[in-house]
Amino acid sequence: MRVLRQAFPIAMMLALPTLRHPLWHFTLSIIPASYFLIFTLMGGPELGRQALLGALVVFAVNAGIVSLPQLIVGLRYRRMQEMFVASPIGPVPYALGTAISRLLYVLPLIVLVLALLVLTGLPVGKLPPILAVLSVTWLIGSMLGFTVATYVRNPMHISAVSNLLGLLLTLIPPVYYPLSLVPKSVQWLALLVPTTHAAQLVRIYVGAVRVKAGSLALSWAVLGAYAALFLLLVATRARWDEP
Repeated sequence: MRVLRQAFPIAMMLALPTLRHPLWHFTLSIIPASYFLIFTLMGGPELGRQALLGALVVFAVNAGIVSLPQLIVGLRYRRMQEMFVASPIGPVPYALGTAISRLLYVLPLIVLVLALLVLTGLPVGKLPPILAVLSVTWLIGSMLGFTVATYVRNPMHISAVSNLLGLLLTLIPPVYYPLSLVPKSVQWLALLVPTTHAAQLVRIYVGAVRVKAGSLALSWAVLGAYAALFLLLVATRARWDEP
């Protein structure tokens, strides 16, 4: 609880400026909306719906892996991070606070997609497990993004690095499209990526795919392992207090 008490003031301080500018939300939605349109035109409404489900995962993970590193490096460049380093908080509350600020940033878009899914037939009772998946996905992306940001010091470089990581985690793996479209001979490669499991879990809970017994537990186990690993990275390897 102490970690959360330290993290939330940081989150609100950093989130409010971006929440006051709705144009940023429009910019964030362009790529997912484009995939939804293209997949619908090429594969029909069902494939378009798959892209919409993938967009939920994309918003959650990119809040951490794309937006967060750029925020962290920006704070360091403006020497605001020194204020947090000099305070009694440690790297985990600081990472969590900055990460929550990025989650608040994309939350309106996640709510919009979920509302569209509910209006098109998704039972409200399916929302809690989907939100749980998105929360763990956001945590994975945020802890990885925070650690990367403490190693990339140049503001000009962090944008390229974070956007590349975002592309590798969302555009190449089966996130916008179902895992079944990947050739079986290389599906094992896709299953090494945490966002594959996140998207698969969302599709399972929505009822968009049918899987073998044990697949649900396996995907949760993989997400949990990645979350624990990246939390450990923040606690032990993040160089947040270096100038």
